[in-house]
Amino acid sequence: MINVIGIGQNRENMTLGAVRAIEESDVIVGYKKYVAQISDLVSDKEIIKKGMGDEIARAQLAIDKSLSGQTVSLISSGDPGVFGMANVLYQIISRYDEDIDVKVYPGVSAANYAADKLGAPLNDYANISLSNILTPLSEIEKKLEFALKANLVIAIYNPISKTRKEPFRRFVKTVLKIKGENALIGIVDSTYEPAKETIVKIKDLTEDMVNMSCTLIVGNDLTYMQEDKLITPRGYVIKSKIHPLSSDHYEKFLN
Repeated sequence: MINVIGIGQNRENMTLGAVRAIEESDVIVGYKKYVAQISDLVSDKEIIKKGMGDEIARAQLAIDKSLSGQTVSLISSGDPGVFGMANVLYQIISRYDEDIDVKVYPGVSAANYAADKLGAPLNDYANISLSNILTPLSEIEKKLEFALKANLVIAIYNPISKTRKEPFRRFVKTVLKIKGENALIGIVDSTYEPAKETIVKIKDLTEDMVNMSCTLIVGNDLTYMQEDKLITPRGYVIKSKIHPLSSDHYEKFLN
Protein backbone atom coordinates (compact mmCIF):
# COMPACT_ATOMS: atom_id res chain seq x y z
CA MET A 1 0.00 0.00 0.00
CA ILE A 2 1.29 3.45 -0.94
CA ASN A 3 -0.22 6.59 0.56
CA VAL A 4 0.65 9.71 -1.41
CA ILE A 5 0.54 12.44 1.21
CA GLY A 6 0.03 16.11 0.44
CA ILE A 7 1.40 18.14 3.35
CA GLY A 8 0.35 21.47 1.87
CA GLN A 9 2.57 24.52 2.17
CA ASN A 10 3.13 23.77 5.86
CA ARG A 11 1.95 21.42 8.59
CA GLU A 12 -1.28 23.33 9.11
CA ASN A 13 -2.40 22.43 5.58
CA MET A 14 -2.55 18.65 6.11
CA THR A 15 -5.81 16.75 6.38
CA LEU A 16 -6.69 14.51 9.31
CA GLY A 17 -6.76 11.59 6.90
CA ALA A 18 -3.19 12.30 5.85
CA VAL A 19 -2.03 12.34 9.47
CA ARG A 20 -3.72 9.00 10.14
CA ALA A 21 -2.17 7.47 7.01
CA ILE A 22 1.30 8.55 8.15
CA GLU A 23 0.72 7.10 11.61
CA GLU A 24 -0.29 3.75 10.06
CA SER A 25 2.72 3.60 7.72
CA ASP A 26 5.88 1.54 8.15
CA VAL A 27 8.05 3.59 5.78
CA ILE A 28 8.23 7.30 4.94
CA VAL A 29 9.77 8.35 1.60
CA GLY A 30 10.26 11.99 0.68
CA TYR A 31 12.39 15.02 -0.03
CA LYS A 32 14.35 15.79 3.15
CA LYS A 33 12.85 19.27 3.57
CA TYR A 34 9.30 17.90 3.45
CA VAL A 35 10.05 15.01 5.80
CA ALA A 36 11.51 17.50 8.30
CA GLN A 37 8.14 19.27 8.47
CA ILE A 38 6.50 16.12 9.83
CA SER A 39 9.41 14.85 11.93
CA ASP A 40 7.29 14.48 15.08
CA LEU A 41 4.92 12.13 13.24
CA VAL A 42 7.58 9.82 11.82
CA SER A 43 10.10 9.30 14.61
CA ASP A 44 9.21 5.60 14.89
CA LYS A 45 9.22 4.95 11.11
CA GLU A 46 11.82 3.88 8.60
CA ILE A 47 12.66 7.13 6.83
CA ILE A 48 14.14 7.37 3.34
CA LYS A 49 15.12 10.89 2.30
CA LYS A 50 16.05 11.98 -1.20
CA GLY A 51 17.16 15.29 -2.67
CA MET A 52 15.35 17.73 -4.92
CA GLY A 53 15.09 16.36 -8.45
CA ASP A 54 14.98 12.72 -7.31
CA GLU A 55 11.23 12.35 -7.79
CA ILE A 56 11.53 9.20 -9.91
CA ALA A 57 13.87 7.58 -7.39
CA ARG A 58 11.46 8.41 -4.56
CA ALA A 59 8.54 6.87 -6.40
CA GLN A 60 10.57 3.77 -7.26
CA LEU A 61 11.61 3.31 -3.63
CA ALA A 62 8.00 3.63 -2.49
CA ILE A 63 6.96 0.93 -4.97
CA ASP A 64 9.77 -1.41 -3.93
CA LYS A 65 8.91 -1.07 -0.24
CA SER A 66 5.22 -1.60 -0.96
CA LEU A 67 5.90 -4.76 -2.96
CA SER A 68 7.86 -6.11 0.00
CA GLY A 69 4.68 -5.93 2.07
CA GLN A 70 5.16 -2.63 3.87
CA THR A 71 2.80 0.32 4.06
CA VAL A 72 4.49 3.39 2.62
CA SER A 73 3.76 7.10 2.80
CA LEU A 74 5.23 9.04 -0.12
CA ILE A 75 5.46 12.69 0.93
CA SER A 76 4.63 15.54 -1.45
CA SER A 77 4.46 19.26 -0.83
CA GLY A 78 1.27 21.14 -1.62
CA ASP A 79 -1.29 18.89 -3.28
CA PRO A 80 0.28 15.70 -4.71
CA GLY A 81 -1.96 15.89 -7.77
CA VAL A 82 -0.78 19.38 -8.77
CA PHE A 83 2.83 19.23 -10.01
CA GLY A 84 3.36 16.70 -7.20
CA MET A 85 4.28 13.07 -6.62
CA ALA A 86 0.97 11.41 -7.54
CA ASN A 87 1.53 11.85 -11.27
CA VAL A 88 5.09 10.52 -11.10
CA LEU A 89 4.05 7.50 -9.05
CA TYR A 90 1.20 6.49 -11.35
CA GLN A 91 3.43 6.75 -14.42
CA ILE A 92 6.00 4.39 -12.91
CA ILE A 93 3.38 1.97 -11.56
CA SER A 94 2.07 1.54 -15.12
CA ARG A 95 5.25 -0.42 -15.92
CA TYR A 96 4.46 -3.11 -13.33
CA ASP A 97 2.34 -6.22 -13.72
CA GLU A 98 1.66 -6.42 -9.98
CA ASP A 99 -1.36 -4.74 -8.43
CA ILE A 100 -0.21 -1.87 -6.23
CA ASP A 101 -2.76 -0.13 -4.04
CA VAL A 102 -2.45 3.66 -4.01
CA LYS A 103 -4.41 6.26 -2.09
CA VAL A 104 -3.83 9.97 -2.60
CA TYR A 105 -4.41 12.37 0.29
CA PRO A 106 -4.86 15.95 -0.96
CA GLY A 107 -3.15 18.92 0.62
CA VAL A 108 -3.61 22.66 0.21
CA SER A 109 -2.00 23.50 -3.13
CA ALA A 110 0.43 26.38 -3.61
CA ALA A 111 -2.21 28.16 -5.70
CA ASN A 112 -4.87 27.92 -2.99
CA TYR A 113 -2.42 28.89 -0.26
CA ALA A 114 -1.25 31.92 -2.27
CA ALA A 115 -4.83 32.93 -3.02
CA ASP A 116 -5.76 32.89 0.65
CA LYS A 117 -2.75 35.03 1.53
CA LEU A 118 -3.59 37.55 -1.21
CA GLY A 119 -7.35 37.83 -0.64
CA ALA A 120 -9.76 36.17 -3.08
CA PRO A 121 -8.21 36.27 -6.57
CA LEU A 122 -9.26 32.84 -7.89
CA ASN A 123 -12.44 31.90 -9.72
CA ASP A 124 -11.96 30.51 -13.22
CA TYR A 125 -8.22 29.91 -13.24
CA ALA A 126 -5.35 27.84 -14.62
CA ASN A 127 -2.19 26.44 -13.03
CA ILE A 128 0.92 26.81 -15.20
CA SER A 129 4.48 25.86 -14.27
CA LEU A 130 7.30 27.89 -15.82
CA SER A 131 9.78 25.05 -15.33
CA ASN A 132 11.08 23.98 -18.72
CA ILE A 133 13.07 21.03 -17.38
CA LEU A 134 10.43 18.55 -18.60
CA THR A 135 8.23 20.81 -20.75
CA PRO A 136 9.50 22.75 -23.80
CA LEU A 137 9.47 26.50 -23.33
CA SER A 138 7.43 26.87 -26.53
CA GLU A 139 4.68 24.72 -24.99
CA ILE A 140 4.70 26.77 -21.78
CA GLU A 141 4.38 29.99 -23.79
CA LYS A 142 1.47 28.55 -25.76
CA LYS A 143 -0.43 27.57 -22.61
CA LEU A 144 0.24 30.96 -21.05
CA GLU A 145 -0.93 32.84 -24.13
CA PHE A 146 -4.18 30.86 -24.45
CA ALA A 147 -4.96 31.20 -20.73
CA LEU A 148 -4.41 34.96 -20.83
CA LYS A 149 -6.55 35.37 -23.95
CA ALA A 150 -9.30 33.31 -22.29
CA ASN A 151 -9.25 35.85 -19.43
CA LEU A 152 -8.40 33.20 -16.84
CA VAL A 153 -6.69 34.06 -13.60
CA ILE A 154 -3.38 32.15 -13.65
CA ALA A 155 -1.38 30.62 -10.81
CA ILE A 156 2.28 30.45 -11.79
CA TYR A 157 4.41 27.70 -10.26
CA ASN A 158 8.24 27.47 -10.40
CA PRO A 159 8.63 31.01 -11.75
CA ILE A 160 12.42 31.25 -11.71
CA SER A 161 15.63 29.66 -10.45
CA LYS A 162 19.31 30.56 -10.41
CA THR A 163 19.88 28.73 -13.70
CA ARG A 164 16.44 29.13 -15.28
CA LYS A 165 15.56 32.78 -15.89
CA GLU A 166 14.42 32.83 -19.52
CA PRO A 167 10.94 31.34 -18.85
CA PHE A 168 10.24 34.14 -16.36
CA ARG A 169 11.36 36.77 -18.88
CA ARG A 170 9.08 35.26 -21.53
CA PHE A 171 6.24 35.19 -19.02
CA VAL A 172 6.58 38.91 -18.26
CA LYS A 173 6.81 39.74 -21.96
CA THR A 174 3.70 37.68 -22.78
CA VAL A 175 1.59 39.20 -20.00
CA LEU A 176 2.63 42.70 -21.06
CA LYS A 177 1.72 41.95 -24.67
CA ILE A 178 -1.71 40.47 -23.96
CA LYS A 179 -2.86 42.18 -20.76
CA GLY A 180 -0.97 45.45 -20.78
CA GLU A 181 1.32 47.06 -18.24
CA ASN A 182 -1.30 47.44 -15.50
CA ALA A 183 -2.13 43.74 -15.10
CA LEU A 184 -2.05 42.86 -11.40
CA ILE A 185 0.37 40.23 -10.12
CA GLY A 186 0.23 38.74 -6.63
CA ILE A 187 3.46 37.26 -5.25
CA VAL A 188 3.55 34.88 -2.29
CA ASP A 189 7.06 34.02 -1.10
CA SER A 190 7.22 30.90 1.07
CA THR A 191 10.87 31.37 2.00
CA TYR A 192 9.48 33.56 4.78
CA GLU A 193 7.57 32.20 7.79
CA PRO A 194 4.82 33.20 7.61
CA ALA A 195 4.87 33.61 3.84
CA LYS A 196 5.19 37.16 2.54
CA GLU A 197 2.68 38.54 0.05
CA THR A 198 3.20 41.43 -2.39
CA ILE A 199 1.00 42.87 -5.14
CA VAL A 200 2.51 44.71 -8.11
CA LYS A 201 1.66 45.64 -11.67
CA ILE A 202 3.32 43.54 -14.35
CA LYS A 203 5.31 46.58 -15.53
CA ASP A 204 6.97 46.72 -12.10
CA LEU A 205 7.68 42.98 -11.72
CA THR A 206 11.42 42.24 -11.74
CA GLU A 207 13.53 39.11 -11.37
CA ASP A 208 14.80 40.03 -7.92
CA MET A 209 11.23 39.94 -6.55
CA VAL A 210 10.78 36.21 -7.15
CA ASN A 211 12.46 32.90 -6.45
CA MET A 212 11.70 29.17 -6.69
CA SER A 213 9.64 29.32 -3.49
CA CYS A 214 7.26 31.93 -4.91
CA THR A 215 3.81 31.39 -6.35
CA LEU A 216 2.47 34.14 -8.60
CA ILE A 217 -1.19 34.93 -9.24
CA VAL A 218 -1.94 36.78 -12.48
CA GLY A 219 -5.23 38.65 -12.28
CA ASN A 220 -7.74 38.75 -15.13
CA ASP A 221 -9.61 41.74 -16.55
CA LEU A 222 -11.96 41.82 -13.54
CA THR A 223 -9.32 41.57 -10.83
CA TYR A 224 -8.83 44.64 -8.66
CA MET A 225 -7.13 45.73 -5.44
CA GLN A 226 -9.23 46.34 -2.36
CA GLU A 227 -6.96 47.98 0.19
CA ASP A 228 -4.06 45.49 0.31
CA LYS A 229 -5.97 42.49 -1.09
CA LEU A 230 -6.37 41.08 -4.60
CA ILE A 231 -9.99 40.35 -5.53
CA THR A 232 -11.57 38.71 -8.57
CA PRO A 233 -15.39 39.01 -8.39
CA ARG A 234 -17.53 36.00 -9.22
CA GLY A 235 -19.30 35.73 -12.56
CA TYR A 236 -22.55 37.34 -11.54
CA VAL A 237 -23.48 40.92 -10.72
CA ILE A 238 -24.07 42.06 -7.16
CA LYS A 239 -25.37 45.46 -8.17
CA SER A 240 -24.95 47.25 -4.87
CA LYS A 241 -21.46 45.87 -4.38
CA ILE A 242 -19.91 45.86 -7.85
CA HIS A 243 -16.49 47.41 -7.91
CA PRO A 244 -16.09 50.31 -10.39
CA LEU A 245 -13.07 48.69 -12.05
CA SER A 246 -15.21 45.69 -12.98
CA SER A 247 -18.46 47.45 -13.92
CA ASP A 248 -17.46 48.24 -17.51
CA HIS A 249 -16.73 44.59 -18.20
CA TYR A 250 -20.05 43.42 -16.75
CA GLU A 251 -21.99 46.10 -18.64
CA LYS A 252 -20.43 44.96 -21.92
CA PHE A 253 -21.37 41.30 -21.56
CA LEU A 254 -24.50 41.23 -19.41
CA ASN A 255 -26.61 44.15 -20.67
